[in-house]
Amino acid sequence: KSSENPNSYISLLDDPKTILKKCNKSVTDSDSEIRFDVEQKPGVSNLLSILSACTDTPIEDLEKELAGEGYGTLKRKVAESVTETLEPIQKRYQEIRNSDELIDILKEGSKKANEYANSVLLRAQKALGLR
Repeated sequence: KSSENPNSYISLLDDPKTILKKCNKSVTDSDSEIRFDVEQKPGVSNLLSILSACTDTPIEDLEKELAGEGYGTLKRKVAESVTETLEPIQKRYQEIRNSDELIDILKEGSKKANEYANSVLLRAQKALGLR
């Protein structure tokens, strides 16, 4: 997301409590009807789009399912579905982040970068007559 406001986007590593908090702060309108209308209800439409993407449920079905419910219910459902969608990503991230394999990869990358940097430095020193 292009906004610098951390409440305007959900990070892949946000915890469920943070996701719920951000969803609850999302902008809707003073009406209470949950319907998809990008022109008249951009905030609600955005939430419905996110919920549809996370649950693989058509927006029309979500509108019917949420008819008569308030925005609080919509925001809670969005938070739950986003949390559920991100859970396997976060789990895999933690597995990789805490693995010995990652440390080995970082060490190898550091070694290669150091070798390359040293060869460039040596060429530069030779070109400047320092060696």
